[in-house]
Amino acid sequence: MLHIQEEVRQKYPSTTFGTMIMKGVTQKDPTPDFIRAKLELETAIRQRFSGVDRKEMRALFPFTQYHDYYKKFKKSYHVLHQCESIATGSRTLPAGAPLVQAMFMAEIKNQLLTAGYDRRNLARPFRVGLADGATSFAGMGQKECRPPAGDILFSSEHTLLGSIICGPDNDHRIRATTTEVLFAVYGVPGITAEHIERHFADIANLVRLIDPRAEVDGLSVV
Repeated sequence: MLHIQEEVRQKYPSTTFGTMIMKGVTQKDPTPDFIRAKLELETAIRQRFSGVDRKEMRALFPFTQYHDYYKKFKKSYHVLHQCESIATGSRTLPAGAPLVQAMFMAEIKNQLLTAGYDRRNLARPFRVGLADGATSFAGMGQKECRPPAGDILFSSEHTLLGSIICGPDNDHRIRATTTEVLFAVYGVPGITAEHIERHFADIANLVRLIDPRAEVDGLSVV
């Protein structure tokens, strides 16, 4: 289901990556339990990072692991800034398609870089490779994205689905009509299989607050 190419193993020896497919999801208005989970998470983030400045946050796991990766490309890890904004009360967890909300909630809770895709028309196997600096794809909002050489890529059999630095592609984004979803955790050195598996369990629990009939239809961590 998921394969990491040898070139990735050579450049980033301890990198771990994960995918999880869930099906049978009917997206409806958020349930009271889902809304409660969202509010509880906001409170937990504010309590956890109360009085912690950005430099101190950056030194915590897994922020420091992602910071080290992004720094190679002269970028900063956006999830750190999102957590900081929620912790200071300058923003709240956003609305939107319930599946996107569930993914973002788990991402904020665990700080692991996560992308979500509409599973339709995506053919297995999924692959993790390295950017050559020349290949581009249509990112969110149809903006042309060209992952820098050495960036970690995620692809289906025929389609480049995103990279760590550029984010996910636009064409396969989660929509309000999505009923089968592919979640991908973009790991970097220092993120273990156990971290990713716990993260997927959190996502699955949140998705089942959207629709209790939703079920995992495949999970792979390599």
